[in-house]
Formats: sequence, C-alpha cells, structure tokens
Amino acid sequence: MDFDETYENKKIRRNKEFVYDQWRKYLCIGVVKEDVSRNECPNMDLNSEQVRTVFDYGYKFAMHQNLEMIEELFKRKFDKEKSEEIEKILASINDRIESSRCFESCLVAYDQKMLSDSINRDAKFEDSIRNTSLSSWASKSM
Repeated sequence: MDFDETYENKKIRRNKEFVYDQWRKYLCIGVVKEDVSRNECPNMDLNSEQVRTVFDYGYKFAMHQNLEMIEELFKRKFDKEKSEEIEKILASINDRIESSRCFESCLVAYDQKMLSDSINRDAKFEDSIRNTSLSSWASKSM
C-alpha cells in the first residue's frame, strides 16, 4: 500500500468516525445537555469520558450482537459457504465497529489523552466480551 492509498484510507476512516461522533454528540446532548465530544464539560457530574464510554459500549454491544446473530443464523440455515451478500453485511458491521473506535480522529486532533482513553476503553470492552455470547443477553446465564 503506497502513501497516497494509506492517506486516502485514513481520510475515509476519519469521515466515518465523524458520522459516528456526530450521532454520539446528538444523542448525548439530549441526555446530559452537553457536547461530550471533547474533554471539557463543566456542567456535569459525569465527565465526558464516562458519557462517551456509555455510548460507545452500547453501540459496540449492538454491533457485536448483530454480527454474532447473523453468523449464527447463517450457520443454522445454510451448510454451504457464506454468500457474497452476507460477507458484505458482516464486513459493513465490522467497519462500523472499527469506526466507533475513533482512533484516527484522535490522532488528527492531536489529543493524546483522548486517544489513550479510547484505546483503553476499546481494549476493556473487547476483553469483557471475548468469550461471551452477546446474542443471549436476556438469558439467565449472563
């Protein structure tokens, strides 16, 4: 992959992260009456990182549930290889999960603390779901 292609891929990722961040901003303003896209929210008992974490975990949880559900349904219904359409759906969900990490946006903003928090938050979430069935969230085994 050459420099131009790498730059273009990072630009595409930042654009997807921007959409995610705008939805998070819109939904969080509705809840806490503050923009939590940055680390300064003086009128809250919660800090912006805590609010971002709640939103991020909920989003990632939903995306991972969809991913797992589609894969499980496909395994039960079909014995052959995954179709191209199913592969595109799974790739799209994985792309949304990647965009929700917002690593590229933090790098562009030169906000090392926000990048570090995002990396730690993502790792903590991934560790917590690693061997867990997310599609059985309502079962007593959770």
